[in-house]
Amino acid sequence: MVLNTAGAVFLEDFGCPKIITAKARGTISGGQLCFLSGAAGVVSSGANSFSFGDIEAVAGASGVNFAGVALSTVTSGLEVAIATEGIFLITSAGTIEASRTVGVNGGDAVIESVVDGRAIGRSLCSAGSEGFVLVQIGRS
Repeated sequence: MVLNTAGAVFLEDFGCPKIITAKARGTISGGQLCFLSGAAGVVSSGANSFSFGDIEAVAGASGVNFAGVALSTVTSGLEVAIATEGIFLITSAGTIEASRTVGVNGGDAVIESVVDGRAIGRSLCSAGSEGFVLVQIGRS
């Protein structure tokens, strides 16, 4: 799959960014579609039990395993910012028409065909296969 060599191309957050800080589990490139992971049972009922290191980000989101877009390139063990909403230029896997619901194909690209609640957002323009499509993530 073609990654955008410009990294995460972020165009709008509507003045209210929604970003999760997580620890990278492996190298993550800016613009990659990520999911979140981490050890179970490390957080109790108090906020003092929580650390952002408890949340781990992994590149290669697919299906329902999508949390957001990595905003920068980092190596394993470093903190990475993951945008959970906003408008991004993302690679298309197949033809995508404007205003369609899109999902993740598992290769850092989005597809138009979405099943089982796997939508991550909506296309704001059309794109050909292996092209770039403007996607509003967090909206389906």
